[in-house]
Amino acid sequence: MKTNTKEHKIFAIIYKTIKPTKDTWKAWGIAAIIAIVLSFALGISFKIVTAFNNSVEIINNILLAFVAMVMGAYALFQALLSDELIGLMSEAESDVDENVLNELNSSFLGTVLLYWIFIILNCILLIIMGIIPEEYMICDNIYICNCIAIVLMFLYYVFVFRSIFEFKNFTFNIYNLFRAYNLVGLLRILRKKK
Repeated sequence: MKTNTKEHKIFAIIYKTIKPTKDTWKAWGIAAIIAIVLSFALGISFKIVTAFNNSVEIINNILLAFVAMVMGAYALFQALLSDELIGLMSEAESDVDENVLNELNSSFLGTVLLYWIFIILNCILLIIMGIIPEEYMICDNIYICNCIAIVLMFLYYVFVFRSIFEFKNFTFNIYNLFRAYNLVGLLRILRKKK
C-alpha cells in the first residue's frame, strides 16, 4: 500500500506552512489574542449568528484578495527566475534542509492551499450560518450555548488569523527574491565592466 500519496504530500505542505514552531510562536500568540477578543465579543452578543456570519464574510474577502496577491506575486517570481538565479537558489541551502528554490515553491503552494481551504470552509460556514435562526440554541442553558459558541469561534479565529499572518512570510520571501534578482543583475553588470 502506497502511503506517500499526492494528498498526503499536499497536507504535509499545508501543515508545514502553519505548524507551530519556535519561529512562529509570536504569530500564534497574536492570533490567539485576536481570537480571544473576537470570540468573547461575539459570544456575549445578542446576535451571535449574524455577527459571526459578518466576520466570516469579511475574512473570506480578505483571503480572496490575498490569494490574488499571492498568485500575482508568484507569477512575478517565476518571471524573474533566470538560469543564473535558479542555479544560485538551487545551490543555496535554507533553514529547513532543502534548497531555497524548493522552500520558496513549498511556501507558495502551502500558503495558497491554506487560503483555499479556509475559503471553502468559509463558504460552508456562510451557507450554514445563513439558515440558522438568530435565536437558535443547542441546549436550554444560554450560558452553556455561549461557552460552546466562544470555544468554536476561538478555534476558527486562531487558525484563520494564523493563516492570514502567513502572508507576511510569503511577502518576505518575495522581497528576498527581488534582492537576489538585483544582486544577480549587479554581478552581470560588474562582469561586463571587467
